[in-house]
Amino acid sequence: MSERPHQRGLDGPELPGKLSAALRGLYDASPVVPTAVDEAILRDARSGFSRRRRFSLAVRWVGSAAAAAAAVVVVAVVLHRGRPGTQVAVNAIPAVPGDVDASGRVDMLDAFVLARKVDAKASMGKADDVNGDGVVDRRDVDAVAAMAVRLPGGAR
Repeated sequence: MSERPHQRGLDGPELPGKLSAALRGLYDASPVVPTAVDEAILRDARSGFSRRRRFSLAVRWVGSAAAAAAAVVVVAVVLHRGRPGTQVAVNAIPAVPGDVDASGRVDMLDAFVLARKVDAKASMGKADDVNGDGVVDRRDVDAVAAMAVRLPGGAR
């Protein structure tokens, strides 16, 4: 059986010398880019990178400023609440029996605060004696907890 032309070698059929040189010349040539075009492309690329860098820096500065402002607020609140003898003026909110933390409403946090005071045997005032028996103890904590879970208009 005779060999076909495209099966002669691994590289394929033999090309005539002129055609092979012409094809090689097409792919070996490097394009010529005018200097003005090359500089314009480079200038646009630098401008784009510069814009991205400025935006990235602006985002970092704004984020850092927001974080610093939040930290200042947190520190100010913590320092203000942590000062001994600091009292919050609550003239607009009437005193509510059982409202141990002066938030204006009786909730489970009031029962928790009162329980912590009772456990620590801290000094307590008349307002902490919720059931009116003259002694601040676990019964007062239970009374505050009952007030906290009572539904408005429900049975007492």
